[in-house]
Amino acid sequence: ATGHLPTLNCMIDPRTPVLVGAGQFQHRADGLDDALDASALMAEAIRAAREQRLPLVAVPSMIGVAIDEGLDASDGWARAARELVAASGIIPLLMVVHGPLTSGPALLLALADVVVFTADACAFVTGPRVVEAYTGEPITSTALGGITAHHRSTGLASMVVDDLDGALDAVSAVLAHLPDHVDLPAPRLSTDDPSDPPTPEPGDLL
Repeated sequence: ATGHLPTLNCMIDPRTPVLVGAGQFQHRADGLDDALDASALMAEAIRAAREQRLPLVAVPSMIGVAIDEGLDASDGWARAARELVAASGIIPLLMVVHGPLTSGPALLLALADVVVFTADACAFVTGPRVVEAYTGEPITSTALGGITAHHRSTGLASMVVDDLDGALDAVSAVLAHLPDHVDLPAPRLSTDDPSDPPTPEPGDLL
């Protein structure tokens, strides 16, 4: 289902969602071409997922473009953001943050439906040195964009898990409750819970 798109060597869901692998984004882009390649890959994956009406699971992990690389590099991530907006509400959009994610790529997280952080992940647009230069207050990468900041304060992290394997397990569990796309009903799960349980608690509160 993913065509020629690179993927992680794992299967997290029998529906085979489009899966952008962590290996594509592990290191800082070595110049403009690599930055554009990474953003183009992300945009292509999102577009393919929307057209094939499959869930998107992305595991980006990279330090974004530098300011001296110009507008073209930033434009690539803007195009990826536009694809996310186009896919939003049509297919499930899930992202895993495993390692550093900064600059333009970090902005994409706010457009996902579910974001899973690993324990050592961090995400921010502007780094600690720039923050200190503007505020006069020293701050670490972890304090600025680690799991405490995004799970307890910003709300960006839907879940926090120990490692990448745990993150993919969490994503798989979420996908089990979601349809492939908006025109399909959600999966039905068997349960022995009654359909009309008594709920006196709300009445007690009122």
